[in-house]
Amino acid sequence: MLDPPLETDLPLTPWTYQPEVLLVFLVVDVGVSMKGIGIPRLNQISSDLFQGIAGDPLLDDKMRVSVIEFASEFEVLVPVSTASSVNQLPGFVAAESPSSYGRMFRRLHGELYSAIAAIERSGRRALRPCVLLVSQGLPSVETWRDQHAALCGATISPSWIIPLGFTGADWTSLSLIANFPGLYSQSWVIDLASVPIGPLVSEISRILTHS
Repeated sequence: MLDPPLETDLPLTPWTYQPEVLLVFLVVDVGVSMKGIGIPRLNQISSDLFQGIAGDPLLDDKMRVSVIEFASEFEVLVPVSTASSVNQLPGFVAAESPSSYGRMFRRLHGELYSAIAAIERSGRRALRPCVLLVSQGLPSVETWRDQHAALCGATISPSWIIPLGFTGADWTSLSLIANFPGLYSQSWVIDLASVPIGPLVSEISRILTHS
């Protein structure tokens, strides 16, 4: 009887390094409940996010960013891109309609699924996506819990959702959306126009990539 092969005699299993990619979706509520916030302030958040990522070569290589606005409708303003490749950011457009969280979560689920599939086809590995939701927490009267649960618990693209608001936001409602324990805090009820969102995303990236 032949002796079993030694471990050193076994053929090496081919291994291919897959660079990791962190998807960050900035999803901004432009519905009627946000009227007092002002579009220029929302645009500044988007600008700060891209400048913060593009200014850090490591983050710029590792992250892909998309910008979406929603109210009763859902529109992708910036498709998934590296921050440094976006030369000009489109501005948000204020809506007079209430904000449909249900439609937003449902459409966002599809966007994340497509983005992850594209990353995997390119030979990279997608980390759990991160959604930065800027809203005052005042959705239209509708059912949205099922769509939210599907987005957070999806087999292919489960996502972290971090709500960000301004002074006066309904944080009781937004706390029902948040699913990123350890980072979300009600102390974030501040004017986001004065918050450097770039460093915030750097911290999110550090936590996700080392978890």
